[in-house]
Amino acid sequence: MSLTRRTFVSSSAAAVAAELFAAPADSRKPNSALEKLGDAALREAKKLKASYCDVTDSSSFPRSSGGFDTVICLNVVEHVEDDVRAMENIRSVLSDGGAAIVLVPNGPWNFGTLDEVLGHHRRYTKESLRKLSEDSGFVVEELIEFNRIGTPAWYLNGKILRRRVFGLFQIWMLNLLTPVFRVVDSVLPFPPLSLIVILRKGGITAADTVDDSNVRPAVTA
Repeated sequence: MSLTRRTFVSSSAAAVAAELFAAPADSRKPNSALEKLGDAALREAKKLKASYCDVTDSSSFPRSSGGFDTVICLNVVEHVEDDVRAMENIRSVLSDGGAAIVLVPNGPWNFGTLDEVLGHHRRYTKESLRKLSEDSGFVVEELIEFNRIGTPAWYLNGKILRRRVFGLFQIWMLNLLTPVFRVVDSVLPFPPLSLIVILRKGGITAADTVDDSNVRPAVTA
């Protein structure tokens, strides 16, 4: 998961990014992505900090004075039993008017062995994701359907073949063809594999009244 300004990321990707940006300049390859960034962008990127947290435990979240501008939460809330509490916790660290970007798996009908292996409690619909967001005190600004090409592969492997892993060949082909899929994804005749919801912080919920004595010191960027 991730936060801006203050962005907070709830994913191991944040730790990887922080490690990359903290690397000494002489350890980077000349043509790396880091070298392609401008000096100003590099200076800002090096300010990134990462920490691990439990989305169900608000006291484990990093804190910033005034709250975070943005929280990015990718493939997290489907892993916890109490997804309302998880969303309220995310909302509690946002500044007034702050935004949350949340990605979840779509389609309860597509729940199979791959979901079980990954520890998913559920897959969502647009209606259930909207209800979850509003029940957690968020205002829904936009719902985006994402990754249609992944749906047939997920259904084949997780529902029909009952596999518990993806084959390396499938993963290789997916990576190879990703540039093509980006162009055609919106017109493919399949439901999306994932949903992205863009949220704005609304009114007050119980999660906003956190006992500061149990909150860890602020993590600022």
